Amino acid sequence: MPVRNEEEHIRASLQSLLDQSYPLSEYDPFGVDAKNYYAAEVGFYRDYFGPISEQVNGASSFLDVGCGTGRLLELFVGRNLYRAGIECFP
Repeated sequence: MPVRNEEEHIRASLQSLLDQSYPLSEYDPFGVDAKNYYAAEVGFYRDYFGPISEQVNGASSFLDVGCGTGRLLELFVGRNLYRAGIECFP
């Protein structure tokens, strides 16, 4: 299925990355595999932070729903931006 826009591409890429590196069926509530998950997340945001950052330009606040480790929120440190995140998955 062709990707219609950049936002869909980012979502599809993140889902693909997470499916490959940290399948939900292998979730470890004790964090044994947390290093691999964090490394995959850091790599994703290294590649896609630019387009995400452009969408936030001019905003005074940023809510990251499903923030995981909070890496995206970390990347916005230093901006005049109120940042908050919520993660429902333990």
